[in-house]
Amino acid sequence: MEPPVHERIQPLGIAGALLIEAAGSADERGGFFEYLRAADLLAAGFEMAVAQVSCSLSVQGALRGIAVSAIPQAKVVACVAGEVLDVAVDLRAGSPTFGAWHAERLGNGRRAAIVLPPGVGHAFLSLADGSSVVYLLSHPHNPQSERRVNPFDPDIGIAWPPEVSPVITSRDAGAPGLRESLEAELLPGYDACLTAGQHEAG
Repeated sequence: MEPPVHERIQPLGIAGALLIEAAGSADERGGFFEYLRAADLLAAGFEMAVAQVSCSLSVQGALRGIAVSAIPQAKVVACVAGEVLDVAVDLRAGSPTFGAWHAERLGNGRRAAIVLPPGVGHAFLSLADGSSVVYLLSHPHNPQSERRVNPFDPDIGIAWPPEVSPVITSRDAGAPGLRESLEAELLPGYDACLTAGQHEAG
């Protein structure tokens, strides 16, 4: 793994994807935590104007994704309550790490955020009732441009915790696999995603 680009920012095994450890403190009232600063992300080569902030609330076992936008979109995700296994998957057709995935446990005292560049898919498994995930999006969510890839596709091979029974929608369970999605040209192209990222940074 590459060395940290900042004391709290660690590159992941997918080009452009980052892990940010939150900073903060706690006292008798609770705690206060800083997840990210734009200047730190910029120093790490990532810049994103936030167009939408969303939040999902999940029961234990809820499995969401793998989701990606056909219109390249960047996002930052953090679990602010409960606990999730958060997964990034490189779905950029033509990427040198196409199909690679990386998982991090977020929440339950682990205060961190995952930074996903355009074209990197996102999924998570809720490990506790009431898990709350906040999403910062570079573009407003557009259901018509959203694509789903099967989270159980053996060609990806995500190691979901076997002790958790997944609660999944028929849409996600019936989503095409990686090969089928690629052959049907459902996935964003690597070059287009890089260009989109450069435009956001510019």
